[in-house]
Amino acid sequence: TLILVTLILVTLILVTLILATLILVTLILATLILVTLILVTLILATLILVTLILATLILVTLILVTLILTALILVTLILVTLILTALILVTMILVTLILTALILVTLILVTLILTALILVTLILGTLILTALILVTLILVTL
Repeated sequence: TLILVTLILVTLILVTLILATLILVTLILATLILVTLILVTLILATLILVTLILATLILVTLILVTLILTALILVTLILVTLILTALILVTMILVTLILTALILVTLILVTLILTALILVTLILGTLILTALILVTLILVTL
């Protein structure tokens, strides 16, 4: 009976040792799996953070580039419209000045020609009248 009890105790001790080693191995494997999961989640979280930071940087740069380009386009449009309006105003002023100068020159020439014609007709009329008066006086005296 002692031998059976010792055998049973030895087998119980061996079974508990085997179970303890199995429990230790499973605990070690579970901790390794947990550590690898934590490391993988940390790596994934850092990758997600890096991609978010890069995405925000890209979005900010795109927004800045579009704002700068729209500002440049607006400034060029404003400058072009200002230059075109200035050119249109200058050409209108020049055209009006040229037209007024032409009108004034034609008016001056017409008045000069009319005054010359009036003066010539007056001089010719007085000469003809004086000649007629002289001829009649000569004829009367003769």
